[in-house]
Amino acid sequence: LARSLEQRGEIEPALKAYRQAVEKDPRRATGYWRMAIIQDRQGKVEESETLYRKALKLDSKNPVLLCDYGYSLYLQRRWAEAEERLRKTVALKARLLQAHNNLGLVLAQVERADESLAEFRKAGCDTADAHSNLAFVMTLNHRWDEAREQYELALDANPDSTVANSGLENLESVVAKASPSADSVELTNYERPAKSRPTKTAKKTASKTSAVTSNNSGHATISTTSQDD
Repeated sequence: LARSLEQRGEIEPALKAYRQAVEKDPRRATGYWRMAIIQDRQGKVEESETLYRKALKLDSKNPVLLCDYGYSLYLQRRWAEAEERLRKTVALKARLLQAHNNLGLVLAQVERADESLAEFRKAGCDTADAHSNLAFVMTLNHRWDEAREQYELALDANPDSTVANSGLENLESVVAKASPSADSVELTNYERPAKSRPTKTAKKTASKTSAVTSNNSGHATISTTSQDD
């Protein structure tokens, strides 16, 4: 019932149903987990932090839960902690594509470009999409020249890439609107890269895991959470 309410966008009734579920069975992590995801989406990170910790206390070896918590830390710009949780995730489940994707986003934020690209490829991105994802993060951080270079590398790999072409167009629009101070342009950290297509190898892997196209079992993108959309 709670999940159905959440999927229909009935957030307050869903939260109420999840609270009732954890009151009825406080030893199950799922209710805390789903409430944490909802709080993340609403930007209530203090509340989500508490809920994730409760969920992980009950189910510490769940790789998808760890992946979602890692993504929550990413949204909070807690890069070192996010990387730690996501590396634990892939240690538990190396084929969890969304964990590699989220780790790629974290590494892009701390300017470890080669490592970031490697993680995007492990997530199932082809060369064009991997460079586009890296460019997306660079755009968020006003590193516009570097972002343009990454989009150009993406288009060298695939001139027809919709992700790269739209990303480059958006970048040029952002730069054109910027004042001499780059700080005048704001891009939210809750924006996500466009979805990319898994490679043939990744598609085979995806058939074995349900986490490929879902993020915060609520925040999506391959190119983003196992929190699902």
